[in-house]
Amino acid sequence: MLFKLKELFERRQNLFRNTGSTHAAALFDADGALLAYGEDVGRHNAFDKAIGRALLEGTLGSAAIGMLSSRIALAMAAKAAAVRLPVLCGFSAATSAGVDVARAHGITLVGRLRGRSFDVYANHWRLGNEQDF
Repeated sequence: MLFKLKELFERRQNLFRNTGSTHAAALFDADGALLAYGEDVGRHNAFDKAIGRALLEGTLGSAAIGMLSSRIALAMAAKAAAVRLPVLCGFSAATSAGVDVARAHGITLVGRLRGRSFDVYANHWRLGNEQDF
């Protein structure tokens, strides 16, 4: 499912396609439906835009998966914790502080989501058996 969501996510990255220098963030529900999307030159702003859009549209409570085009640092994991997001994925690696926040808040943290592989940094139990990934 994460690979399908990544494909959907990347198709939405219009600013990145035109400039090559933006970040994006998206929120999906547990079935993989796109709830909100944000794109900005700043990775924090992109995540804030996605969260804000979901809040304004009343779908934030249904958000189950957050996806970031960037690395998952402390502040990004803290934002996910603040909105009670159970799964957070990033295209780049997670920082140790981001992993600590994810562990403390029960967030399944997935990084280096590329091609057909990814790394699970925290709370892998949401994704099935280890042999599944």
